Amino acid sequence: MSKITDEMIKTIGCECEVFEAGLDDDMLVMKAYFKELELGKKRGFMPVILSVSDTLLEALQDTLSLDSPKSVLSAKMPNARAEFTRYFNEIKDNKEVIGKFKSSAESLNQPISIWNHETKLTKKLILAKIPVKNPWEIFAYLPFGGWNSCPDALTMMAVAKLWFEKYGAVPCAISSDELEFFVGENPPKLSKDELLRLACEHHFFCTDRVEQCSEDGTIGSLAKELEGSTFWYFWWD
Repeated sequence: MSKITDEMIKTIGCECEVFEAGLDDDMLVMKAYFKELELGKKRGFMPVILSVSDTLLEALQDTLSLDSPKSVLSAKMPNARAEFTRYFNEIKDNKEVIGKFKSSAESLNQPISIWNHETKLTKKLILAKIPVKNPWEIFAYLPFGGWNSCPDALTMMAVAKLWFEKYGAVPCAISSDELEFFVGENPPKLSKDELLRLACEHHFFCTDRVEQCSEDGTIGSLAKELEGSTFWYFWWD
């Protein structure tokens, strides 16, 4: 086991499984994730796939040195629903930002962050069993974010709680600058208006997801992508 891997596991402080880099498909990793997702519902933990990197390790250590999981869990979360509503009302008539709802788009049905895009093979990964009952509490133990335009742990928790209650979405994969949610094998059927509203929430949460990672940099483009997607992807530059 590498020093970085060992340090990440010690920092996380829970049971983990390691997957070496170099797989040409994600079947082994995702099979293990889905198995632990079901077991966790009975045993009181949530699995998360972490990309092994010194950048992520340093971020976790720095944040955990300032705030313990207990202190984060006891803090008051922002009102994500109110913030999303405010933002939607602010931009809903901005045609340049909203764009057009596409007639077709490719859904996202596998995680992106677990791949090394240069080698086209999987990264070295840790499947961590975070000791929380509620999926949004993952961010108290893995305080991802709080740099550049990436939301801090409390905002992550508030958004994750809302999205779990509305859509059944759970945080499933984290790299140094990426976050992914698993929505379920049968994601909720949403109307065009509901998809646009959801895409607005994604844009508020992560501007880069729309402006740099969608087909034409508009909310309407992302909205169509979200239809039928079993994974939601976020990336902060």
